[in-house]
Amino acid sequence: MTQDAVGATLPPHNDVAIGDGGHALLRERLRPYQTPSLVRSLAQLATSVLPFIGCWALMVLSLDISYAVTLLLAVPAAGFLVRIFIIQHDCGHGAFFRSPRANDAIGTLCGVMTLTPYANWWRQHAGHHANWNNLDRRNSGYDIYSSCLTLDEYNALGHRERLFHRLLRYPVVALILLPPLVFLVLYRFPFDTPSDWRQERLSVHKPT
Repeated sequence: MTQDAVGATLPPHNDVAIGDGGHALLRERLRPYQTPSLVRSLAQLATSVLPFIGCWALMVLSLDISYAVTLLLAVPAAGFLVRIFIIQHDCGHGAFFRSPRANDAIGTLCGVMTLTPYANWWRQHAGHHANWNNLDRRNSGYDIYSSCLTLDEYNALGHRERLFHRLLRYPVVALILLPPLVFLVLYRFPFDTPSDWRQERLSVHKPT
């Protein structure tokens, strides 16, 4: 038996089996992390945004001293920027604050700092979760990874189309080359984000 973070005695992870109380035990393990903590969220926000701004201020001051120092300061600045994007991601999932308005407000501010417009990113990301490898909604256009095929459909493709389909799913392409395209282009440039994106977010979750 093991002792988890909240003090409950639970069996080892390998003993948690589906159909043997596994779902209940997993819910018990996840419960402490499912309710946003205002103190913890504000602490994460302060320890991400303030150091990021501080790094940029030092980078500006260091321009008169040495470009090498400026480049070195860019490394921790990039790390804090990743933390800010993680906060934006959690806001988009409604998991950073309890209030949806607070999540949208902080997510929007994080989007300014990450140069990733929050409304467009949220719509693309929500569509990714809703439609990824979903055969019924694969042509919704929300996500570049959503164009999955059944085996019969794949076999019916021509040689060139089959090669292109396999190329998109080659690990180097799918995990290294495509993510920069998704994050640096598709998530940053709102090609098709509607003006009333909050109404659009409802349509992602509610079937028509």
